[in-house]
Amino acid sequence: MYLNGIGFRAIARVTEIDHTSIINWVEPPNIWYLFKTPEAFIS
Repeated sequence: MYLNGIGFRAIARVTEIDHTSIINWVEPPNIWYLFKTPEAFIS
């Protein structure tokens, strides 16, 4: 639904799920730092 252009709150109304849950499901938290090597943090 989100990829078809429907907003988070509209999806929440249709599915009867809280919009924050929809946001967390569609856009997972940024975990890029878990994949960086320790050397990347030194520079």
